[in-house]
Amino acid sequence: MPSWPSLPGAMERAGYTVSPPVLVREAPRSRGKSRLRRIFRRGAWKVSGAFRFDDTDLATFEAFFAETLRSGELSFDGLARPHDGAVGRARFNAENGYELARAAGETRVSVEDMEFWAEPTDPGGLGKAWPSINPAMLAEGYAIGAAPGAIRGAMAGFQGQRGVSRAVPQRVTGVFRFTDAEYALFEQWFVHGLGYGALAVTGWPRPHDGASGQARFDAAEPWTALRTAGGWRVAANIDFIED
Repeated sequence: MPSWPSLPGAMERAGYTVSPPVLVREAPRSRGKSRLRRIFRRGAWKVSGAFRFDDTDLATFEAFFAETLRSGELSFDGLARPHDGAVGRARFNAENGYELARAAGETRVSVEDMEFWAEPTDPGGLGKAWPSINPAMLAEGYAIGAAPGAIRGAMAGFQGQRGVSRAVPQRVTGVFRFTDAEYALFEQWFVHGLGYGALAVTGWPRPHDGASGQARFDAAEPWTALRTAGGWRVAANIDFIED
């Protein structure tokens, strides 16, 4: 497998986004909210961001992309994820490739939805319970409504509740604000505590009233994280059932 050449090995942190692989699938039921099943063990994280190269580095990069990677067809190794340094196999998005923008004697090379096969380390001891980070969502952009596909019935609720709750799941959409350390723990918990979202969360308070209940991340679009100058903004889609 080709390796990343002798170039700056990390993207700019500002404006960098990351989203997890979709490794779970909804399994419909005759009544109630469908359950989630883990269908893959691992998958590619989607990363968007930018490198900054001088003229020499840009020439090296363009030759690497066009000749070594066959215009992005091949995967490569040796490139670190910007936020945690995890190194694994990577591949450029086949449709988007990259874009160039010249500024102040340097060239900004932007990539969208680059695929990374690397995951956060497992610190151990992480379960389904919300970890020790701020669970509140920002008021800006917060919304709540009926979860997509929710069906009212005797077995409404998440798989495993066996009809104890008749509540229809609510879809909560909003943004968490995390520091670097909090985001690192959030990623580790999502992967190793929830199995990439296959399990329901316990101990998460509903943002607008603090009501306790079970929650789970949406199977198709669980969350996307954006790195800003002030930390991380994690936009999440969560289905919630009040206890």
